Amino acid sequence: MKKGFTKQNLDSLLISPPPFYRKSKSIWTEVESNFPPLGLADIAAYVRSKGYGVQIIDCSIVSPSVQAFDKYFKKNYVSLYDSIRFIGFTATTLEIKKA
Repeated sequence: MKKGFTKQNLDSLLISPPPFYRKSKSIWTEVESNFPPLGLADIAAYVRSKGYGVQIIDCSIVSPSVQAFDKYFKKNYVSLYDSIRFIGFTATTLEIKKA
């Protein structure tokens, strides 16, 4: 079980989907960023201030693809927590399908 969370107190998950990878040879294939999802961090801070348990999943760190995320999510959340009441996603236009 993850430190700081129990089956009783993980109320919310905030998810940043797997990154968008470009296959074409353009300038955008060379541009990458590994900025943390600051918007989700802001929301998580507010949710915690209200006394709820929240965790952020940054898929650019834990999951290279949608299929890998499915396995990761089942192993680390579905089987461990039974109290998740809210799941939120963030996405840019390019990530909508993956989100």
